[in-house]
Amino acid sequence: MSAERIISLPTLEKAERGSENIVAQGLAELNTELTKAKADRIALETMTHEMERLAQKPGMLEALPAAINNLLVQELKADYARLLGEYSTLSEKYGPRHPRIVQLHSHIKEMEEKIAYEVNKIARSIRTQYQAACAREQSLLNTLEEQKQEALSLNKKVIRYGVLKREVETNKQLYENFLLRLKETSATAGLKTTNIRIVDRAEVPARPIKPRIILNLVLALISGLTLGIGMAFFLDYLDNSIRTPEDVEQYLQLPILGIIPHH
Repeated sequence: MSAERIISLPTLEKAERGSENIVAQGLAELNTELTKAKADRIALETMTHEMERLAQKPGMLEALPAAINNLLVQELKADYARLLGEYSTLSEKYGPRHPRIVQLHSHIKEMEEKIAYEVNKIARSIRTQYQAACAREQSLLNTLEEQKQEALSLNKKVIRYGVLKREVETNKQLYENFLLRLKETSATAGLKTTNIRIVDRAEVPARPIKPRIILNLVLALISGLTLGIGMAFFLDYLDNSIRTPEDVEQYLQLPILGIIPHH
């Protein structure tokens, strides 16, 4: 069956008997992964849209849930709040050019930059994760489609394999019957046998079968006598002439006065 590109016969036989199908199992696993990848992509897509909305206003990216829940950002904001508190307290005692005030102002600016950097880093990470999620979802979709095509191809091959298998079994049975008849013919080839036998021997008849002259003469005689007698009665039946005195009395209903002899 190499012409049909059917290689793994045991796998096809298992599939034909309805046993566990590896391709079907792979499809189920891919569907599960695709569902999870789609959910991840939707979540990241929502975060990306929210991030783009917040990015339109300065300083609002820090309100991202990912930034709020980030430990490093939380620590930086705590330090930033501490510096602001200290700056506010010292500003009441010293002027803006005091070394400590200048130092605190520099630290506050540095802290703002650090927070902004980390928030932007989180935003870039979200975008990267979103792009990766989209790519993974598309890759799984492509792989799933390939697996579906494989499954369809395997089903077609299983059906074709069943047809070819039945043809092979039929041809095998015909070949075995042919070999059996060939052996029987070879075994009886040396025997002088015939299906003709003598039922009755042909013999020359002692007399001719036809014509049967005596029988024909007897039948002709009987037929002639029967026909002659019948014809005589028929002619007599047709004759209505008066011949005797009884005929006169019968037909004319008159008495006979005398008879004139005929000379």
